[in-house]
Amino acid sequence: MAQAVFAGTVSNCVSRPNVSDGSGGYITGFDCNFYHEAVYPFNLNSFITNGGASLPENALSPGYVVWTTDSLDVTNQTLNDTGAFKDVLDFDANIMLGTGSSQVYVYWSAIGFPAVATMDTAGYLVKLYNPSGVELFDPLDNEHTFTVNDNLPGVPEPSTLLLVFAGGLGTLIVRRRRC
Repeated sequence: MAQAVFAGTVSNCVSRPNVSDGSGGYITGFDCNFYHEAVYPFNLNSFITNGGASLPENALSPGYVVWTTDSLDVTNQTLNDTGAFKDVLDFDANIMLGTGSSQVYVYWSAIGFPAVATMDTAGYLVKLYNPSGVELFDPLDNEHTFTVNDNLPGVPEPSTLLLVFAGGLGTLIVRRRRC
């Protein structure tokens, strides 16, 4: 049976406990789950500055993370096969004179991707797409993870919708014949 669609934004982040930086400040940590929904740019300020932490000390590095099905682009860290792009995270250079990021955009095929020239200029990392539709980016700083999920939770797959529709249509036909 199909589930109801959730109202509101599903994409969200969860803060981890802050860690002392050794000089009176804090290093923040957080984990984000992003979905294909129209809520971007997603503002990370409250997570970056959690508990009074410094924005300049905790801002993210600007750039792109590109998931693709083209293994050569992954191996060579190139963007030659744009038709193989699946998901792109854009950590926008929006703060500290363009040297830091406090917001992220998520792009997927239905809305289009940034131009290759734009990603070349900003810098990028190419990762192999996971056929399960759940992409994980861990910048190896042990402070953050970013997950991109192809489908919103509670939104049935198109094949599920087809089965529900066919079952409903069959029920209507049977009821109509009984009348």
